[in-house]
Amino acid sequence: MQTMRRKTIRKFATLALLLALVLLQPLWAGRAQADAIDGHWCHADGRLTSIAGSRIVTPRGSEISGDYRRHFFTYHVPVAEPAAGTVVFMTQLNEQTIHVRRGADLATAEAAAPETWRRCSAAVSLGRDPSLSHPPFAAKIRLGWRTFGSVSCAGGNRATAA
Repeated sequence: MQTMRRKTIRKFATLALLLALVLLQPLWAGRAQADAIDGHWCHADGRLTSIAGSRIVTPRGSEISGDYRRHFFTYHVPVAEPAAGTVVFMTQLNEQTIHVRRGADLATAEAAAPETWRRCSAAVSLGRDPSLSHPPFAAKIRLGWRTFGSVSCAGGNRATAA
């Protein structure tokens, strides 16, 4: 009888633990995502970029691959954009801030003066969109995130996305 009772208690405890893990999982998932360079980033001048794993949409709207590390991202500016071939090196400082450096190669990019970018206040969708008027960001990001009407950038600038 004692053994059966212990088995019942053990099953109940296991079920309670599993239920707690299932209910708390969304809290852990949100925190983990915020602690990575993935996401939408805004510069005070209105430029936007978006990172999803090894994929990035550049401030000019090109969707390319780069070298992804949890808190770092590096890519070469594509041929179709000004400063083609330049290396762009991004470092995540905290959940809301990255430094972006540019140079002829990785060593000069890492040593260059940083630009400070902030996490955008709302998700955007990037991809070509002729209705957008801001030349450095005439695009909407489409890397699997939900699309919103606009995104607030640091410094009060707003970039509109469809």
